Amino acid sequence: RAFTATWSDPLTYTVTYFVTGGTQSGLDGATPYAVYTGVAYGTAVPIPDDPAQTDYTFDGWTNVIPATMPDGNLTIYGTMTYVSRAIETIDEAPVPLAAPTWALLNLLFAAAAVVASAILLGGLLKKNESLSEPRRKKRAAIRLSTLLPAIGAVVAFLLTQNLANTMVLTDRWTLLMGAILAVQAVLTVFGLRTSKE
Repeated sequence: RAFTATWSDPLTYTVTYFVTGGTQSGLDGATPYAVYTGVAYGTAVPIPDDPAQTDYTFDGWTNVIPATMPDGNLTIYGTMTYVSRAIETIDEAPVPLAAPTWALLNLLFAAAAVVASAILLGGLLKKNESLSEPRRKKRAAIRLSTLLPAIGAVVAFLLTQNLANTMVLTDRWTLLMGAILAVQAVLTVFGLRTSKE
């Protein structure tokens, strides 16, 4: 007796994964997240990587995934949940100008501006009878104008420096203090020249 064996193609099915709860395509429940076609009956059921979306967590698959492919198509469902992130608030407290250090050069510049102004203002107390009234007024105005840089130097120093902190030679405010002193120097020279006229 002879026997003849015949082979037939194995039964194959489709495994479809749907995910709901997200907003991206494949995670919104409208389109499949993953589709596996041609999965043979009795073979291992393919499982995709867990879905991911920013600000969402994957809750898992809602039905149990069988170890082997059953005799029929398979649909698996999963869900995602929106996770609200805490909004970080930043305190808008004013930032002080004073740095964590103070500069010796800034102190010297401020002191020089004050001394120059004091010298010129001290000259106002001396009466110079040889000068005419208009010249005396001009000289007084120039000498009084040296108060502005002196006051500006002191105010700038107080706002930008903290003597309780560590001393350094220069800092980011040294250029400003130097500019104020330069203006004071010009006014001082001009004030001294008017005294000699």
